[in-house]
Amino acid sequence: MQNCSAKTVRVFEIPKWPLWRLSEIRRDGKATRVAQTLLMVGTAKGLFLFSSDNRRSWRASGPHFPETPVYTAVFDPRTGTLLAGVNSEFYGPSIRRSRDLGETWDAGGSGLQYGADDPEKVSRVWSIFPGGTGEPNVIYAGVEASGLFRSDDGGDTWSEIASLRAHPTHDLWG
Repeated sequence: MQNCSAKTVRVFEIPKWPLWRLSEIRRDGKATRVAQTLLMVGTAKGLFLFSSDNRRSWRASGPHFPETPVYTAVFDPRTGTLLAGVNSEFYGPSIRRSRDLGETWDAGGSGLQYGADDPEKVSRVWSIFPGGTGEPNVIYAGVEASGLFRSDDGGDTWSEIASLRAHPTHDLWG
């Protein structure tokens, strides 16, 4: 990791930004207490992570998934897992997970696609949202072509929530 000066990175407390105040991070299933800010920046060239204990000096890592568009990244506070929507032109879209704050990433789960005979294809992941506290392993993923997927096992497998594409105005969404 490299250090960045506070002059080169500006962080704003804006809701829905990928800025998290972490009081507990899980590494290998064990809780480690830290007071840290994590900023996740998805770009067309990969994912960059910036972390700071004091917001005056920053540590940068990345690019994770070099030369691959990442349109969304979230931290799941229920499990301490980072989730990134990786959109590879060669392998297709996937949701990759890191349980050690970006040091390693898994290959992503299966099933983030429509049926083989469906004329629409999943071309990118544009939104990821962890389920509520009463849904410990649930993750939602919004995709293009307009659809919604749900995982009940923390991202190992995905299934489409068909009611969204079954909406009467779906053909007009473009």
